[in-house]
Amino acid sequence: MKKLFSVLLTLALALSLAPMALAAEATPSDRTLKVDGVTADVTAYNIGGCHYFRIRDLAALLSGTESSFSVEWDAAENVVRIETGADYAGTEPEDAAEDQADSAVESTQSVLIDGAEVDGLSVWNIGGSNYFRLAELQDSLGYALRYDESTRTIYLQTGAAAQMTFAADYAEIYQALVAAQTDSDGYSVAGLARAETADSAAGSAGNSADASGTNVQVEGIDEGDIVKTDGTYIYVIDGDDALTILRADGGESTVVSVTEVADSAYESRETGSYSSCSGISKTPREMFVREGTLALISDCYRYESYEDADGYVYDSDRYICVDFYDVSDPAKPELTASLGQDGRLVASRMNNGCVCLVSSYSVYDYDVDDPESYVPRLYHEGEGTAIPAGSVYICPEIESGQYTLVCCYDLSDRTQRAAQALLGGGDTVYMSDGSLYVFHSVWTTETPGSSTESDHTESGYITSADTEIYRFRISDGLTLAAHGSVPGFLDSQFSADEYNGYLRVVTTENEYANLFYPERSGRSSNGLYVLDAENLYLVGSLSGLAEGESVKSVRFDAETAWFCTYEVVDPLFAVDVSDPANPTVLSALKISGFSEYLHRWTEERLFGFGLETDGDSGRSTGLKLVMFNTADRADVTEENSYLLSGVTFSEALYEHKALFIDVEENLVGFLAGSSDYYIFSYSVDGGFSVQMHLQVDGGAGQVRGLRVGEYIYIVSGAQATVVDTDAWNAVATVAFSTSSASDGIQK
Repeated sequence: MKKLFSVLLTLALALSLAPMALAAEATPSDRTLKVDGVTADVTAYNIGGCHYFRIRDLAALLSGTESSFSVEWDAAENVVRIETGADYAGTEPEDAAEDQADSAVESTQSVLIDGAEVDGLSVWNIGGSNYFRLAELQDSLGYALRYDESTRTIYLQTGAAAQMTFAADYAEIYQALVAAQTDSDGYSVAGLARAETADSAAGSAGNSADASGTNVQVEGIDEGDIVKTDGTYIYVIDGDDALTILRADGGESTVVSVTEVADSAYESRETGSYSSCSGISKTPREMFVREGTLALISDCYRYESYEDADGYVYDSDRYICVDFYDVSDPAKPELTASLGQDGRLVASRMNNGCVCLVSSYSVYDYDVDDPESYVPRLYHEGEGTAIPAGSVYICPEIESGQYTLVCCYDLSDRTQRAAQALLGGGDTVYMSDGSLYVFHSVWTTETPGSSTESDHTESGYITSADTEIYRFRISDGLTLAAHGSVPGFLDSQFSADEYNGYLRVVTTENEYANLFYPERSGRSSNGLYVLDAENLYLVGSLSGLAEGESVKSVRFDAETAWFCTYEVVDPLFAVDVSDPANPTVLSALKISGFSEYLHRWTEERLFGFGLETDGDSGRSTGLKLVMFNTADRADVTEENSYLLSGVTFSEALYEHKALFIDVEENLVGFLAGSSDYYIFSYSVDGGFSVQMHLQVDGGAGQVRGLRVGEYIYIVSGAQATVVDTDAWNAVATVAFSTSSASDGIQK
């Protein structure tokens, strides 16, 4: 790969040349320049293996970005003057000289940037214009460079995407919050996506070889859930907000301990004529288990009320608590540490014993003298401390008072390893082996015109979304490393994926307008965007797909992207992304209904779970299982399908962890409706067959299935049903009540 120092800039300025200047051969460059992902139509030359571009061309290309600058030539002083952050007077890159030169002469012109002379620049005069090296000016002009030898493309990224800087002090954060509170140019919408994002077909994470475990997106990267197993024991957050541990022993399975979590502390005191009380209430949400340590993630509410001479005072905090339990003896879990962070839970991931927890935190009242009133806090044994100002990155687009907080917890020593915060929203999370990505959907409104009627004036508006992307490097700690963006918004965590150094993202673009722009109201289409994962430069894209429809599900499988869109029928797109710069649609199979979830079954098959719909009305008619034959990506077919007619709700439609998928045993399980749990087997010849149908307690709204050995455990409410997969019958029902664990109850 050529070094970036071979990349050069142009200056289209009339010059005075030194009479003894050196000469060199100049040939038109064959390199492509992309600025913030857009191909630039500019003239460049190759001189001695290096590539040179004009400064006025660059000024025109960067006009309106965070890296904009002005340029002018001082003929009297023979100086080029560049002012960063200023507007450029021109609008478009200038045309090249009519006669392409075949020689270059070394220039003697000086260059001043913000009034200071810059030495050591390589400058050549070609046809009366000065040509410079991009790499020599990138630090001064505030952009970043990358060269891709395979596509012979120079990528230039501007502004905040190139310069990841954090707040200098709390005062800077305070001013940003005040500015965001009064800014009405745009607003962000968190929660457009259903969850978070990943690579090839998922499998269980962190379990023994003969256990299925949680249905995760990226193999080897675990996701927090209400049920976990290590292959010997099953750990459950039950309907009573308690941690229950049972030994997975088929028909002889038993509860070995129950640890009460919900209300862990309460104290009432009388001091003279005054009274006070305090307490901590916890609601468990999910957990991770690894090598004898369990990390329990809970919503925590801490309160204190007291009465003094000035009257009654009430104080409270809400945050996410991470409690570490030593479960090396599952019959006696021991709480060893309690940590946490402000906000509500967005997502969690674990890789190699490191848990990354992402939360969304909002502040409303800002006291300039009290940073804890407007920055998130980190917690240790219930005591909160404001995150350092230097750990807060102020995003280009922020929602008033909205933070995204990313913290890493180490299960091996039960500590909080690192924390960083984005002053800006975040609604979707994807984690690869070395990076964690946070996606933030930002909706902006244009007001391009107005219409005056007889008695009033109506302003026109057009609202659309872009997605900001932030990459945290997690391979050596936690570092915010890059920022990029793509048009549209994500459907779910599965809409993003990292593979071979590239991040691929599928989005839906919607526009909403008032009657002033009826032709743009409700307009939608879909696209796939490929970015360089290191710096989040746009490398390639495919847009305008399935107009009038929206993305329902996505699955990436190495060099293929599979995604379904829907309006009346379900097109399953197969897109070849082997060439990152040129993603190509291979096929688009249309069938009735749509898949809300896709799962790579084998190299030649793709499983879909979703809803069947009426072809005329679009009304949902039942839950649908479908197996696609993908042996020929250019001719994908529907191999088999199964319809649960009349049942149109399942937790698994919006929560992939509620799907029990065991590809090795060809099994799929899920809750249909509120109390019917189905286990299906699949074969090419027989299609989908019901192996087990049982009634469960689905009142809590969360049911999980997992396999340990030859038994499947259906965990629902306050019990687990044990199914023998040889005879396909329920051999035991294990209740989680405290009486069933007697001496194992922990408080």
